[in-house]
Amino acid sequence: MAKAKNNKTPLIDESHGDHGAVWNTFAASDPNYTKAVSGKGYKMTSIDGHYRIKRMTEKFGPCGKGWGWVIERLGPDGNDGQVVVCQITLWYMLDGQRCEIPAVGATNVFMGTKPDDEAHKKAVTDALGKALSYLGMNADIYLGMFEDSKYVESLDGLDDPPKAPRGKAVASDDPALLRSKAYHQISELMGQLNITKNGMLDLLQWKFGSAKHSAQDLDQGELDRLVESMTEWKKEPLKLDALLNEIELAKDKTNG
Repeated sequence: MAKAKNNKTPLIDESHGDHGAVWNTFAASDPNYTKAVSGKGYKMTSIDGHYRIKRMTEKFGPCGKGWGWVIERLGPDGNDGQVVVCQITLWYMLDGQRCEIPAVGATNVFMGTKPDDEAHKKAVTDALGKALSYLGMNADIYLGMFEDSKYVESLDGLDDPPKAPRGKAVASDDPALLRSKAYHQISELMGQLNITKNGMLDLLQWKFGSAKHSAQDLDQGELDRLVESMTEWKKEPLKLDALLNEIELAKDKTNG
């Protein structure tokens, strides 16, 4: 599958050390949890709010224990009360330290001519989304990369699962669904392990041969083995560091 022609990436390069570790965990968005929204004079990509909560829980643990938010202010603004404003402080625990991010969200009190019963809830969701974006959550969307259909289709191999006919479920052993799940796992593990695309290319070719240029070149068995290896590297990151160093030394010898 063709890759996007531009060189934009939502990831922070490894040359910045571990500064991009959290950002890279969240930067790539699963298209299954997004929706294109358009109206008069605008187009945007809507993100499932609970998907973001799921991602934070995967990284930091249960909401309220490993991360959460405090509502500092929630109510109408000073502009004739037409807008509900929410000010929050997002917090999360990282390396034993409590980190905090302030953010403000807002929404209209009325939907057309009728009051919106969920205006306060929407203002909180808006504030939370803004705070999470500062951590890198859905960075590819905020960077405008979802406007490129080729990027969405080839999001590190993270394809949409097959659509089932109405009234029928997709079988759990459906080959396309199994590949989609593997691509998703690989994408998430790349972020958690801070593996760049060049680093992943090196690992693929070391493990499966020089003909492999992306996860899309692997068969299901190879995908499963790659996920298994990456899961082990997550438990023992020093093994991954040693392997990458070994690969670099081998490349230096070959080039020399």
